Amino acid sequence: MSPIIRYNDPRGRYAYRHYHFPDGTNAVNNIIHLVRVENHKASDAVPAHRNNGSEIELHYIAEGSQRYTVGGRHYSLNAGDILTVRPNETHHGGLFEEKRTGYYLFIDIKSHRGDFLGYSVPAERLRKAVAAFPRLFSAPRSAQRDFDRILDVYENRTLLPAFRKLKLQTLFMDLLLSLAENARSSRKKSGTPHIIAAQHFIEAHIREPLTVKDIARHAKLSVSVLGHRFKHETGVSPKDYLLRRRVEAAMYLLRDGPMNVTDIAYELHFSSSQHFATTFKALCNRTPMQYRTEHRRRRRT
Repeated sequence: MSPIIRYNDPRGRYAYRHYHFPDGTNAVNNIIHLVRVENHKASDAVPAHRNNGSEIELHYIAEGSQRYTVGGRHYSLNAGDILTVRPNETHHGGLFEEKRTGYYLFIDIKSHRGDFLGYSVPAERLRKAVAAFPRLFSAPRSAQRDFDRILDVYENRTLLPAFRKLKLQTLFMDLLLSLAENARSSRKKSGTPHIIAAQHFIEAHIREPLTVKDIARHAKLSVSVLGHRFKHETGVSPKDYLLRRRVEAAMYLLRDGPMNVTDIAYELHFSSSQHFATTFKALCNRTPMQYRTEHRRRRRT
């Protein structure tokens, strides 16, 4: 694999820089990948997947918002939030919102025992702290600057290789120390029982004619209280959350199933096929048929 992969989506939806660290002169013990993603327009949900048995994945949202599902539970991230995905956990992302900047850091927490990040025994405490990161916590204010400094050093070919590697080790150590400190003091709740119940109810009944009143009744809240709490915890209203979940369900049906667009619209209880197509295009930046055609073309190639 090339140590640096840059990609700009030809349709202008996103751009990413992917840095692969085990590449000889830039290798930093325990660091596998660092990815910076900028979304300019809405783009696809990330399909369900899981990392190997030694990788921890940190998702940091610097700008915008994003919804993730880990082990069947749903988490809404806003700017400044970090989500921890532990080894072997199945996870996937929802629709990527517009104007989102995010970083993904993959750390091998099991290799190089006694030599975490290239440092000796005292760093083992940091390894244990990283392995114990809470599911959701707030990033320090310096996080985006720290991530970008690492990327800048990685790309700086004027540095001697040995100096670049040493500088990368130092920057990763500083970054993880600051994250560990914040993880101790800023653990965030992944959702109150009422809102978790509302989300699970939506997931279980996504193909039924749900209303916000139905969701509120199940969560044992009034419609107004549900709306206030739901938006506070997830960043969107219950109605918008339900709409996004229906569009994500439609993406899977378009990609993997034989149903036509009209049948999918009514299966997911959109008021009409036109309402479905308009909503889908607003969130995904293309029509349902364009989305289906793209994925079938990719599958053939």
